[in-house]
Amino acid sequence: MSSASEYKDSTYTHGSSAGEHRRFFLLNYLLNKKCLRKLNPAPGDRVLNIGCGLGQFSSVVAQATDNDGYALGMERNLQQYTQSI
Repeated sequence: MSSASEYKDSTYTHGSSAGEHRRFFLLNYLLNKKCLRKLNPAPGDRVLNIGCGLGQFSSVVAQATDNDGYALGMERNLQQYTQSI
C-alpha cells in the first residue's frame, strides 16, 4: 500500500501547462458526448467524478442530472482546479 508521502512531490503525468489544458479541453469535448451516452445520467442522479481535470465532464453531467441531482468533480492538481470551469 502506498503512503500519502509518496505522492506529495509527484507530478501530473500528462502535464499541467496551459497548452496541455487546451489540448485536453478539446480532447474532452470529443469524448464527453460518447461517455455521457454510456453513463446516461438522469434527473436526480448523484455523480462523483474523481480526477475531473478542468471539470468539463462534471459540468455536462450536472446539466443532465437537472436540479434534482448533482455532479461533484474532484481534482488534486491545484493548477487544473483553479482553471476549471
